[in-house]
Amino acid sequence: MAASLDFTTFSNVIDGKTSSTLGKGPQNVNPSTLAVNPDLPLSTQEDANRAVEAARKAQASWVKVPWRERAEAIRNFAHAIEVNAEGFAKLITMEIGKPVSCLPDHRAPAKPNTNTNKPSQCGQNTKYLQA
Repeated sequence: MAASLDFTTFSNVIDGKTSSTLGKGPQNVNPSTLAVNPDLPLSTQEDANRAVEAARKAQASWVKVPWRERAEAIRNFAHAIEVNAEGFAKLITMEIGKPVSCLPDHRAPAKPNTNTNKPSQCGQNTKYLQA
């Protein structure tokens, strides 16, 4: 069973452990409501170096895992994303200020605005998006 995520507190995960960062990231504001979004970590060069080193170490053991087990791990990861899809959608709308209905639905084909003279409810004029 996939764990439910907290979409109000963010931190880096390096080498399987949450990592506090030295500073806060830039303040992010919902452009639609002007509400302040949760703080994001500001990674340092040292954080990035530790993450790369941890990934290199993990790759050495990951390559030895049978492909069926790796496939299962990836399926479990995908399932966890699906379980938390609503939270991810809300977070994205807080960042961009558009309603959830304007986000692409990965489960259904995109439905373009057929009226090319008027912007869609999502603020795009598809006339300019056509090749």
